[in-house]
Amino acid sequence: MSDTLDKLNKISWFVGIVVKILMALIVCAIVVVIALAIVAAVNIDFVLDNVSGLTSGSQVAILAVCVIVILILMFVILYYIDHFFMNIRKNNTPFNEASVKDLKILAILTLKLTIAQAVIGAVLAGTIFASQDLPSVIGFNPLSLFIAGVIYVLYLVFKYGVDLQKEADETL
Repeated sequence: MSDTLDKLNKISWFVGIVVKILMALIVCAIVVVIALAIVAAVNIDFVLDNVSGLTSGSQVAILAVCVIVILILMFVILYYIDHFFMNIRKNNTPFNEASVKDLKILAILTLKLTIAQAVIGAVLAGTIFASQDLPSVIGFNPLSLFIAGVIYVLYLVFKYGVDLQKEADETL
């Protein structure tokens, strides 16, 4: 049992490092998008001449906001993934209330990201890329919906594990 817990702690530590790197990259991407939006506001003619599909400053703003919303949702999801694995390391067990709460939040956030991608895809298809032939389901990813469902099932499994652990602790 201890060997499995050691492996889990090592994996959680590694995942924590990778997630922190990804979070830093997302922050950098947000800064770049904001900087590009500011440059576009100052010199809109340059942007309109060099980015296909964009015909006005409002389209640049819509695109920037859409990208930032998706990046922020991804950042928050990564934060809760990091928090989930940190709780496993801190509590020395995967079956704790904080991990269960994180899994539930992750399932909800993944579902929200899926919905946001579909809505933003529809907005972009109807505004910026309206002149181009794009499928009407742009931005909808059924795999993300499936992943949200899997995370919710994991939440239920971990919740059951916490309940069993409490029951075993009370029996002793």
